[in-house]
Amino acid sequence: NMTRKVNPPQRIILDGEWKLAFPKKEITINEFKSWTESDEEYIKHFSGSATYSRTVDFSRISAERVVLDLGTVHEIAEVFIDGKPMATCWMPEKRLDITEVAAQNRPVKLEIRVTNLLANRMIGDQSIPEVDVNRKNGVIQAFPQWYLDGKPIPGGRSTFASWELYNRNDPLLPSGILRPVTIEYETKTKN
Repeated sequence: NMTRKVNPPQRIILDGEWKLAFPKKEITINEFKSWTESDEEYIKHFSGSATYSRTVDFSRISAERVVLDLGTVHEIAEVFIDGKPMATCWMPEKRLDITEVAAQNRPVKLEIRVTNLLANRMIGDQSIPEVDVNRKNGVIQAFPQWYLDGKPIPGGRSTFASWELYNRNDPLLPSGILRPVTIEYETKTKN
């Protein structure tokens, strides 16, 4: 008989403390929610990559198969274990087989680098006045001199487009990891 009996998957919720590092700020979180729910302007309108990290101890898990489930992520997640790239997850189903990692039966550093879309930063920039940009019905009439000279955007904005894609009252797009990261594992049934 070649069939193997496997118990229903068990699930560990990776709750508790995570570090969340943005390029200019690192915070500690105890729950997953969209960056847009932050009270801090920098995080609320952030566009780019930020990294969630914590230690995960596999010393007590003995399993046939171990899967890391990133839950709901907006938009792309890159997974690193002990600094080694494991996968880039860009499709809606963000699950990753980590059986080989778990089989090492030791604590590892888990990092999930999440990259969102540019929209939230562009919406945030709509609250900052443009400098030396002539627009008519949202479309620029000529490229500004600072742009032609290859200089940084003046006035505190991070983004520039030749037409206005968003206005400041547009809804922000969910960003980051929105629900707990979990580990699912299957153990063999004792005969």
